[in-house]
Amino acid sequence: MPKRRAGAVAEVEPGKQPPVLVFVDIPECGGATLQLGLPPTVSHRRTGPPLAAVFVGGGGISPADLEALQHETRTLRMKGVRMLRGSFPFAISEYLARYADKREVQYMTFLRDPVDRVLSEYVRAVSGPHTSAALAAGATFEDALQAGVVRDNLQTRMLSGSLTPHGTVGSDMLEEAKRNLRERFLFFGLAERMEDSLVLAHMRLGLSSAVYRNTGDLSPLPPRSQLPVGARKAARKSNRYDAELYDYARELFEHAPELPELKFHCEIAAVRACMGAGGSPVTRPPASVFEGGDPEWRMLVNARAEGMRLEWELEDDEGTRLALVGSEPGSEADG
Repeated sequence: MPKRRAGAVAEVEPGKQPPVLVFVDIPECGGATLQLGLPPTVSHRRTGPPLAAVFVGGGGISPADLEALQHETRTLRMKGVRMLRGSFPFAISEYLARYADKREVQYMTFLRDPVDRVLSEYVRAVSGPHTSAALAAGATFEDALQAGVVRDNLQTRMLSGSLTPHGTVGSDMLEEAKRNLRERFLFFGLAERMEDSLVLAHMRLGLSSAVYRNTGDLSPLPPRSQLPVGARKAARKSNRYDAELYDYARELFEHAPELPELKFHCEIAAVRACMGAGGSPVTRPPASVFEGGDPEWRMLVNARAEGMRLEWELEDDEGTRLALVGSEPGSEADG
């Protein structure tokens, strides 16, 4: 991830609008659970999604979807917009470049182990409340893939920036996706490391600590015995580019400059200490970079945990006040 600090992100020059945060929300990667602590999106004052949700409905996509996305970004009124979020590809960056002289745009996303991600999408397609009409009863993973209900290498498609992400995935698209993660995304998280990811999001994006209150739960996959025979093998074979991208993402994540910092370790310990009912004892041992002993570590973590609780109380009170006066979250979106 780019080696930028949250302080530089959070500071906005007087009279200048804050950056627009664009959340490339890849289906079944845990992003759907992230609501608290993020800026209000432009969708709060509109019916339906604000932008074309390209990779939804089982992952299908056509050139018309990209044309719709391009049209809708062209007609956006950016004044007051804090966040754009949806299952659209990183190709949206090409369409938003026209606003570069007016607003800074920052990008974030979440990734997930590709086999788990695509199997979760498959299970939802064949057994969820909105079972795809394109699939017959008892459809195998290969059937779903053939019908376009699930897409191969979806994370590579969405993060490559390709203007034709519905085409064949190859090594060039993979390398573009890697480069974008490394250079264009201010933040990305990993679904399997949600706690660490939320702390990084708080630090990197200058978000409210309410972001820690997101559950980050992923839909559990059924046991292997309940999946069609060979489903995991087929999922792995059809997503080899996503597998390489995910390995690369994990390596980048491990080398995030915040991870060795005392602040990161203190935030993790404080989140764990204050998420239980009435608070919990400090269970995370002192960080190796901490120069004090156990008592001093507990004092530091408890102080930060208490600060989080107070922040949450203030945010809850503010939300109640806004509701009482009839204010609408994100009402500045259309400015």
